[in-house]
Amino acid sequence: MDALDECEDRGQRQLAEALRKLEWARLGKVALKLLLTSRPYTHIQRQFGFFNNLIPAIHLNGEGEAEVEKIFRDINVVIESKVKDLGSLLQLLPEEQQTLKDELNRIPHRTYLWVHLIFEIIKDSVDITKESLRTAVRNLPPTIEAVYDKILCKTCNPSKAKRILHIVVAAARPSSLGEMGLALAIRENHKGYGDLDLEPEGRFRSTVREICGLFVTIIDSKIYLLHQTAKEFLVQKMPWNSDSIITNETGFLHWKSSLRTTESHRILAEVCMWRLLWKDIAVYTADVAADSKECVNNHILLDYSAQNWVTHFRNAQLDDNHAMVSMASGLCHQDPTTPLFWFKSYWMSQRLNERMVYPKGLTGLIIASFCGLECVVKLLLEMDGLDLNSRDDRYKGTALAWAAEYGHEGVVKLLIARDEVDIDSENSQRRTPLSFAAELDHEVVVKMLLESGKAAADAKSNYGRTPLSYAASGGNERIAELLLGTGQVDPDSKDNNNRTPLCCAAWCGRIAVVKLLLQTHRVEADCGDDYGRTPLLSAARNGHEDVVKSFLSTGEVDGNSQDSRGRTPIWRAARRKHDTIVWLLRLSGSE
Repeated sequence: MDALDECEDRGQRQLAEALRKLEWARLGKVALKLLLTSRPYTHIQRQFGFFNNLIPAIHLNGEGEAEVEKIFRDINVVIESKVKDLGSLLQLLPEEQQTLKDELNRIPHRTYLWVHLIFEIIKDSVDITKESLRTAVRNLPPTIEAVYDKILCKTCNPSKAKRILHIVVAAARPSSLGEMGLALAIRENHKGYGDLDLEPEGRFRSTVREICGLFVTIIDSKIYLLHQTAKEFLVQKMPWNSDSIITNETGFLHWKSSLRTTESHRILAEVCMWRLLWKDIAVYTADVAADSKECVNNHILLDYSAQNWVTHFRNAQLDDNHAMVSMASGLCHQDPTTPLFWFKSYWMSQRLNERMVYPKGLTGLIIASFCGLECVVKLLLEMDGLDLNSRDDRYKGTALAWAAEYGHEGVVKLLIARDEVDIDSENSQRRTPLSFAAELDHEVVVKMLLESGKAAADAKSNYGRTPLSYAASGGNERIAELLLGTGQVDPDSKDNNNRTPLCCAAWCGRIAVVKLLLQTHRVEADCGDDYGRTPLLSAARNGHEDVVKSFLSTGEVDGNSQDSRGRTPIWRAARRKHDTIVWLLRLSGSE
């Protein structure tokens, strides 16, 4: 897995959590091998710090003078090789090759990527003499950003190039040539393919290369930026200011920071919404049911639009009175008896549990709340006769419950401001919006619900679990603090299997919550559940060394406690080859 630092923050956390759950002591018996690479950013080192004692970590230091010098020497070798190849291609004389090599080696801060692009530019040179080569190299852009700007400034169609790049940088996945062609051609009044003026894919491939030059690359008919630094060059990192001047040592750079992220998402949201308004939905549904191989080709961009327009719309950060808000509201309009195609596809891609089945009885308010479409919810709330507590037919979730479960803070704020909304509405498992928000790490939502004064902080689900129990499993210390701070929560409450929040935190290895609960002095540190498993035994079984240490340090736990099958913490740890925990337990006197 290459370049973890280029993965979005949520993705980094998900990956770290998944890797943490692997039973590393047993992986030596299987064929699975992992190689993870990343820039050594502090937040990544912290997230993956648990690896340090489990698997080898290698730090390649490229910052020191000696290392930089080695890299430069290696780049010079690359330059020499490319000059030789170019010499053969352009029939350069030996002295011309030497001139070219000498001039290129004089450029400071050269990188592999810069060398690659520079040689592509040199290939296009027409006048080849020793002096013209010297002049040409000295006029070459000296930095990678200047190279990028030079490439894009040569485009034959700046407006279309910008639209293509907007789509490439904001798309949830690489766009195919067919998808890009449709995205460039589609307009609001189009109703189907017959309204489009599309180039054949083969010719469109050449068009994209002609417009964007070396800035993009096309692999397996999918369009990519040449390099991660290309995206960093294009996308604004500052609040937009039309008076700002982007320069570097070469002067003004026309394309640097030229793409606003909100505008990129607005363009994609608009394209996706227009696509969803076409009339081919019924045909698509039939093709899917028949498992037609031509389904994707016959319905280009439809799946992508269904699953991603919501994200693009939210990220566009549109004003409430923007014309696209009304279009979004129309897409959320739902006949409760008929599945809404795009939402079913979106829901299936967003569901938190693969066993969840698409529910019926959905209203426009539930759909907009599930999606976090704040401006659409605001528009719907202005309607007369709207049932704010309507529920879906399967899970009995209200609009507030779905918004809280998915952490849509703006929607939750709008809904709890209405007196008619039942803040403690229970779903089919008697779970409240607060319990979902507590379990899924939505701290702001938890705080809003508690501050409303209407949420029961200690409400139990069908399984006897409280919001604190769910928060303990999720491991959010701050949410646990908020719940305990209400004074309405029993920190030692037991669920239907006699598990306390401390048991849940210990089982999942949530050391911060374990320490927090122990510090209340209101929990039993050595309580056993229906299977006789104490928090210490659970932590030992699952290999959570820091949690085991914390329990042993209290002096309140029995290291020789047995579960319902007579197994002790040290037996469970030894069985799973948690050697350090075995040593800790023996050191404490456990047998």
